[in-house]
Amino acid sequence: MSLTTGTAPHAMDSSSDTEVESESDADTEVIRVSGGSALAWWQRLRGGHGADRRPSGALSALRRVADWAAFPDTYAGWSRRARAAAAARIERGGIDAILSSSPPDSAHLAARSLARDHHLPWVADFRDPWIALHFRAPPTPWHRARHARSERSVLADAWSLASEADFV
Repeated sequence: MSLTTGTAPHAMDSSSDTEVESESDADTEVIRVSGGSALAWWQRLRGGHGADRRPSGALSALRRVADWAAFPDTYAGWSRRARAAAAARIERGGIDAILSSSPPDSAHLAARSLARDHHLPWVADFRDPWIALHFRAPPTPWHRARHARSERSVLADAWSLASEADFV
């Protein structure tokens, strides 16, 4: 089982992301949960068209506010919906393991909770580093410590890790 919203935390349309399905074997079920981040919604509303754009203007200001308030990222609301959808699927049976892929980092927190609650092995895939992501720095030392603590706990709690990044 994999929970996915798109290919990057700033992806605009998860329905176009077929990467997970194309790279998964036939026994892997991908659960799509609509939504995403409030910032992605704002960018779409303002005419943004995809993952190649970085926040600017009002969106940049909203991003800075979100860096202070949303933990671990602006997908925290989506991750709660994704966790509920995955829990409902797990309860129907036939699920052997959970795969989470980030960004968004909140996917790992949802998957960790599911793995603990349902006693399932969990693989955490880091497509990018969490705390060392070059274009997103935590706004304060307190935020940095909180992110670092969460990243360490995800790395410690996952049954297995996958990444192309050097930090894992």
